[in-house]
Amino acid sequence: MSRLWIVLTAFFGIIIVASLAFLFVFYKPSVVTKHIIDKEIKQFPQQEVALENKTKETKKETNETENTTSNNKSLDQELEKRLSHLKEVIPNFFIKIKEGIVYHPGLLLKVYGTQNGTSIHILTFSSMEWQFIKTFLFDGRVLSEPNKVFLCNDGIVDINYEVKGIWPPEIPRGNVDLIGLLVIPEEKGTLEFANFEGNCTDNGFVFNPGGEFAGICFGGKFIDSNTLYSEIPGKCQLIYKKGGEEDGNIQSKN
Repeated sequence: MSRLWIVLTAFFGIIIVASLAFLFVFYKPSVVTKHIIDKEIKQFPQQEVALENKTKETKKETNETENTTSNNKSLDQELEKRLSHLKEVIPNFFIKIKEGIVYHPGLLLKVYGTQNGTSIHILTFSSMEWQFIKTFLFDGRVLSEPNKVFLCNDGIVDINYEVKGIWPPEIPRGNVDLIGLLVIPEEKGTLEFANFEGNCTDNGFVFNPGGEFAGICFGGKFIDSNTLYSEIPGKCQLIYKKGGEEDGNIQSKN
């Protein structure tokens, strides 16, 4: 009897264990499954925060790029506005040199005192009959034949006068950085304009956006105003001297 009881107990025990196992597997999440779900739930807020931070960073970078682009556009517009205004103002900076019926533009680069009065040096690109020219200063004075004429950098002309009385003003000098204005003298004495961005497309006078004389473009090279100021007329060739030539001209050397 005891043997039968043991067999029955073992049989029902097996059935109970199997039933419990069946319920555990099909009606409750396994320990592994529950662990995975808990881990994902804990990580979800962190992933959401990371994604939100990444979105904020992207928006910030986009805004910074847009602001930079906007600032560059504003800067470009401001420069263009200044250069456009200079086109109206700069012609007043030039001294008029008349030869016959044609006016040639020139810039008053240098003024200094001498024993005989005041020496002035006017820059131009034009070759003229020097004994027949007339130069009109800003104060209304009209000068005729120059005392000397120098040839600089194989094409830039320095017209020198010795005058009395009030000193005429030198052209303000400065540097050019991003962009400037190239003023191109034409054969008929008129002025043409082009933007200067470091490359010399034509011979002409370069001004910065502040209206200061920055240098000269000549022969594809840029010569800054400080170099011109220090080298003229000392490093230039004398091509005309008042009373020094019978024809009053040395055009063949120009």
